[in-house]
Amino acid sequence: NNTRVICFEGTPGITLRKWIQFKQNHLDNSVPTGSSTGHNDNGMEDRNRRHLMSYISLACHIIKALAEIHEVGVVLNNLSVEHILINETQCNEENRDDDSYIPVHIISLGSASIIRGKMPPKNKLGTSSFFVDKGKEEALVQNDLRLLGDVLFELFSGQ
Repeated sequence: NNTRVICFEGTPGITLRKWIQFKQNHLDNSVPTGSSTGHNDNGMEDRNRRHLMSYISLACHIIKALAEIHEVGVVLNNLSVEHILINETQCNEENRDDDSYIPVHIISLGSASIIRGKMPPKNKLGTSSFFVDKGKEEALVQNDLRLLGDVLFELFSGQ
């Protein structure tokens, strides 16, 4: 569904790093041994294609989640593969047969900053101490995007 939620309780799932390791181990174990011809059979190509498509789909969901966070005026300041939870169990419970939808949860908002101009200027206490000045706003967003690049690099390279 399209609901945006900030959740302060336990969120099910595994970190993106563990998900990547699991998928790589699964792919490594499915590679035929002793093949000296260098040719992949159609089954292996299909498996690799599905594997790549699940990675691309997951990358899109991570990008969309970060975009939604930025849209409401928040920058994370600490995005990493350890701060993204993947919940394939929820995907399986919803009877989805493909990897086109894998629920993504971004956690660890303790370092997040509110961007001025996107949120009300004062909190309930009447102060604006949580807001960054306009000069830092662009640098913070750029930092989140750099960190997103690091996450995507690790997702696709495993390093």
